[in-house]
Order: sequence, then structure tokens, then C-alpha cells
Amino acid sequence: MRPSRSRIQPPPSIHCSRLRSASSEPTRLSLSSKEPKPTSVVLS
Repeated sequence: MRPSRSRIQPPPSIHCSRLRSASSEPTRLSLSSKEPKPTSVVLS
């Protein structure tokens, strides 16, 4: 039971870091993917 609590403590830090990275990455990727596609289609 004690090891379980110790193992659950480290994840929170990684989770927060992953959430921040995932939030920043998807937003940037979505904008980059959505911008070039429409422009390409309109130009075509």
C-alpha cells in the first residue's frame, strides 16, 4: 500500500507536464495543419 502511494506521487508531475505539452502541441499542429490545407485547396 505504501509503494502504491509513492508511485502515484511521481505521475502527477509528468501528467501536468504532458498535459501542458499536449495542449500546446495540438493547438499549434491544428493551426498549422488547418492553415496550409485551406490555402492549398483555395490555390488549387
